[in-house]
Amino acid sequence: MRLSQADLEYILEALELSVELRARIEKARSGGGVLTLDDADTLRDLCGERLQICGFDSEYRPTEEGERLEKLIDELFSG
Repeated sequence: MRLSQADLEYILEALELSVELRARIEKARSGGGVLTLDDADTLRDLCGERLQICGFDSEYRPTEEGERLEKLIDELFSG
């Protein structure tokens, strides 16, 4: 599975990653953005958690970050 450099940068900045996962994401960033399916599953879960915390405003409309997270979740599903 491949993600853009911008998506990988966002993941590194916004999500709370384990040391091991962070190292694999950094390796993917320098190696063309290729992730394993297991890492994609883990990232999809982490994106979903962040979406619940900061992805919606008080009227339950997606925030800008929420829209980005929803798009990223979709990309991680479709690979």
